[in-house]
Amino acid sequence: MNGFGLGITGGIACGKSAVKEILISMGWTVLDTDEIAHRLMEPNQPNWKNIIDVFGKEILNSDQTINRSSLGERVFGNSSLREKLNQITHPLIYQVWRSEQKRFQEQSKSNQFAVVIPLLFEKEWESSFQKVMSVSCSEKTWRKRLIDRGLTPSQIDLRIQSQLPLSEKMKKSDVVIWNEGTLHVLESQLQQWTRSNPL
Repeated sequence: MNGFGLGITGGIACGKSAVKEILISMGWTVLDTDEIAHRLMEPNQPNWKNIIDVFGKEILNSDQTINRSSLGERVFGNSSLREKLNQITHPLIYQVWRSEQKRFQEQSKSNQFAVVIPLLFEKEWESSFQKVMSVSCSEKTWRKRLIDRGLTPSQIDLRIQSQLPLSEKMKKSDVVIWNEGTLHVLESQLQQWTRSNPL
């Protein structure tokens, strides 16, 4: 199977989740690879076991769930550990969304199917979709959003450095959604795009 549906990517805190929710409200089926990743990291799931084998039980909370903040602090400050985590988690995440993509394509007459993948270009998965959408905003805006989430400037820098620059993602995408204003403005952009650029 080649090139079905819409791949959604973009920078951290640029509004990918908001785009997902709006598309769902418009009748789209949208998968979120972050949600898939979290599900596969639940206790006794395959990625949970594999992560514990590599990073040790000290990253577990008392209820045996993985402390994602603790894990994040380790990997975002160490590129080799981050790559090791990606090697553990990404293959199964890929299998899940590709399987769902294939099932949707076979069973539905609609092609209103999208997958949110923050590292879509970094993983070179763009050929899996008919089109790729990048959600972007100004550096000032995403830095403020991340600070509002409780991240420090150094934590923000480490997370930004782990991804392609926004400018590169925008260049590589078929469509860019600029999320600098209100949700109403964001929704208007998406409605206009779906009307003028059917898959």
